[in-house]
Amino acid sequence: MNLKKPKKHLGQHFLHDENYLRKIVKSASIGGDDFCLEIGAGTGNLTRHLGAAAGRVVAVEVDSGLAEQLRVKFPNVCVVEGSILKTDLAQLLSDVGAHGCAPLLHTAQITGTGTGAIKRWKVVANLPYYITTPIIFQLLENKRFFSGIYLLVQREVAERIVAAHGSKTYGALSIMCQIEAECRIGFKVPRTVFYPSPKVDSAFIELIPRAEPPFPIGNAEYFAAVVRCAFEHRRKTCYNSLCLGFSRGNYRDLLPKKTDPYELFAEILAEAGIKKEQRPETIPIENFARLAVLMQNKIDFQSNESR
Repeated sequence: MNLKKPKKHLGQHFLHDENYLRKIVKSASIGGDDFCLEIGAGTGNLTRHLGAAAGRVVAVEVDSGLAEQLRVKFPNVCVVEGSILKTDLAQLLSDVGAHGCAPLLHTAQITGTGTGAIKRWKVVANLPYYITTPIIFQLLENKRFFSGIYLLVQREVAERIVAAHGSKTYGALSIMCQIEAECRIGFKVPRTVFYPSPKVDSAFIELIPRAEPPFPIGNAEYFAAVVRCAFEHRRKTCYNSLCLGFSRGNYRDLLPKKTDPYELFAEILAEAGIKKEQRPETIPIENFARLAVLMQNKIDFQSNESR
């Protein structure tokens, strides 16, 4: 193991157990035809295994010192220095898929036009705990590039992602992930195999992107707004949370000015199979999808009537 004093503000916890490193690569079925994206390569423990198994590897690392070490240790890996959340994944993956590593070997900047043919990649990563959710959403927004997303995350986060309605861990993250991908927990990883050891255990989770959502959701922006708004006040009913969010909250601008959210949701909740007194964690994904579509249809109908 290549020990290095971790930077706490970057959430660095380096997996050093060879058995788990091999298990991750095996579970992701990495082979010579695969292009792999690694996020947070750290000291390169997983990078070494990916580089030996995959046809091409791009490793994104925000720590400049580690990025430079990775370039020296793994000349066959494309190392990108920077934050994954500030990286244009579409451009990066298109460029490397079409042109190889050459544009990235001597610069932290991503070059090219981003117009290369789409190559299906696999993401394999040990994610920093503090930005796990934003990274997952970023990956799902770019899911057209990925045949599989294989992540080591905090165990609690993994359980939230796969949770079913009625569970205490079911929420917006569960719905947004399951609507975009087939989600399953592969195996648990104890805290003792990391340096430094975190305070919680981890889990290896697999997200296989769906070509289409399992239920019609209409406009993705409206669906996401309905789901996130419903869970903003977990102690409130779904109806009250939606009315608050769409009347004077973050989602007010999504409704036409003359639309009364209280009247709108009172009218369409029952049609979506949702009782006014239900809490959001008891509502299946299918019902949220139906609610979002009904809301969009109602808004369109009102807009056409006012013309």
